[in-house]
Amino acid sequence: MHLLKKYVLFPIEKKVLIFSLWVLVASFAADFANLPRHYYFVRKDNIFNVFFVKWGWAWLLVFLGPFVWYSAQVYTINNRSMMNRHCSRLAIATVIWYLCVAAFVRVQRYTGFCTKTSHESLEMCVSNGGRWVSFDISGHCFLLIYSCLLISEELVVFRKWDNLKKLLEQASDASPPPQVTHLSMESVEYCLMLHRELTPRIRALFICNCLLNLLWEFMLVVTTLYYHSFAQKFVGAAIAIGCWFFTYRVWYPLPCSPGQPGFGALNYQ
Repeated sequence: MHLLKKYVLFPIEKKVLIFSLWVLVASFAADFANLPRHYYFVRKDNIFNVFFVKWGWAWLLVFLGPFVWYSAQVYTINNRSMMNRHCSRLAIATVIWYLCVAAFVRVQRYTGFCTKTSHESLEMCVSNGGRWVSFDISGHCFLLIYSCLLISEELVVFRKWDNLKKLLEQASDASPPPQVTHLSMESVEYCLMLHRELTPRIRALFICNCLLNLLWEFMLVVTTLYYHSFAQKFVGAAIAIGCWFFTYRVWYPLPCSPGQPGFGALNYQ
């Protein structure tokens, strides 16, 4: 568990820098290198691409959604209003993902042309054996990087999860920690009960999200080396990082926002 925390909770600003440098360097090199394409994972019909990346956002919500809900249930002491606020970050991310993907499709449609000049739409071009040449922003780069950044941000609440339990257990001491002095003993006992009952689920979901993050990073390596042009991958990555930065670094610290992960009745981080 310690190694998983080290991996997925690596400082996110450094992770952004690594993603940026990787996309820049690998994409630039891939445009000039003649890379072998016989590997299974390079094929578009490989199991990870078809079963996971194609349904990438659904997988993210399946694992990250319950993690956010259960962890917030503990550190907000089952405050449903605050729990809904924390979950709304994923709803906002889903809207951002949907709008960006829709915009990518429009860009592909309106910047392209068919190799068979008689067909003016993408659908007609492809169905008649033509090839649609356009600026096709890398949706894979966007999805994979944005998802990894979301996972890193949301899983940060688990970094000092054991510390939360210690704070609650010390609430009855003669000199309790300042983080719990505002809570009644009933609230402390209830929170301890929630922590004890929900931690096994939260830990399992943490592991699942770590594995999903690992898969996304592997598929990002494949995408940057074998698909799209340098500019298409750069734009996709830049939009993903921009969306993350606006929400988690500009908007969520403000009072009129869903709040940052871990914001609740207990300041244990």
